[in-house]
Amino acid sequence: RRLRGRGLSKDEIHAIAEYVQALPGPNLKAPTTPEQQRLIEQGKALFASSETACSTCHTVDKAFTDGQKYDVVAQNGGSKQLLDTPSLRFLGGTAPYFHDGRYPTLQAMLEASDHAMGHTLHLSREQRLALIAYLESL
Repeated sequence: RRLRGRGLSKDEIHAIAEYVQALPGPNLKAPTTPEQQRLIEQGKALFASSETACSTCHTVDKAFTDGQKYDVVAQNGGSKQLLDTPSLRFLGGTAPYFHDGRYPTLQAMLEASDHAMGHTLHLSREQRLALIAYLESL
């Protein structure tokens, strides 16, 4: 309507909603070995720890978000943008990562020091791999 179109009728909106709800969900990586399950459990503990502070904004009981908006310094001249905390559900299949897509992998994001999201720089390589395994299981 804003662009002088007719907009969608209630029937069209209902049909679109039914279509979207009928779409299959993404495939999750299920642990296939005891080692993978151990990594996921270790990553889950790291995620929930005050040491990393991941669960401060990505709360488990709210679909891995806090429903809040935060100022994020944009790459375009330093202006700020209010952005929602994204849910981490199905994160493993949504690369690239971060609000501007600057990280091609979860590992690259967890190893980066150019943002204030979480506290992962002090983690060992194995701890980061465990955190990635957990994130990819969501």
